[in-house]
Amino acid sequence: MLSSEQIGDASQRYGALSLTVSVDIENHNPGGIRMTFRQALCSAAFPILILSSAAASAQSEAECAPFTAFSNASERTVYYVDAGADGPGPGDQRIGRRTLVDGDGNQIGYFRWVGTVLDVPGDDGQTGETLFDEVLVFEHGLIMAQSLDTTTVPAQDTNQVTWATVQPSVVFGGTGPYDGAVGTISYSRDDLVLTLTVDISCGD
Repeated sequence: MLSSEQIGDASQRYGALSLTVSVDIENHNPGGIRMTFRQALCSAAFPILILSSAAASAQSEAECAPFTAFSNASERTVYYVDAGADGPGPGDQRIGRRTLVDGDGNQIGYFRWVGTVLDVPGDDGQTGETLFDEVLVFEHGLIMAQSLDTTTVPAQDTNQVTWATVQPSVVFGGTGPYDGAVGTISYSRDDLVLTLTVDISCGD
């Protein structure tokens, strides 16, 4: 049994203990977001509660189920690779990366893709075709997908999105909680914002 003097000493030593969490969301809040939680720790239950809540949150985020993610064009990086070093032609590639956020603007992962040119768009507006190999990268695992899209934009024009018509990507697997994932990823654009609607499920 603790005496009143021991309780008072513990309060002085641990009562001012605080937990600070800093989150820097790329291109959404350059200054970062700083949240401070200050609470007197009078028992061991408080830190256990924090760990339990964090574990529950991480578990819910890793669920293999449909979800929606967003990406702003300002968080998009694209490189052009001239396969034959002889100008645009089949085999050229666009290699890209987009940051992914949830509906609240919190970064949840990123989107990687390699687009391989199959047919080059013609100068007369004739569409070309590009085969995209795609990976959605999250803390707990990956989602793998592939699509075939038409375009009127040359692959070397990295400042423009190449899609003319956007077909849903076919999801054919994943890792971690997404192991065995199947389904589709649909894309839509509103001004600079790309919306990814991920409709997946995982087998037993």
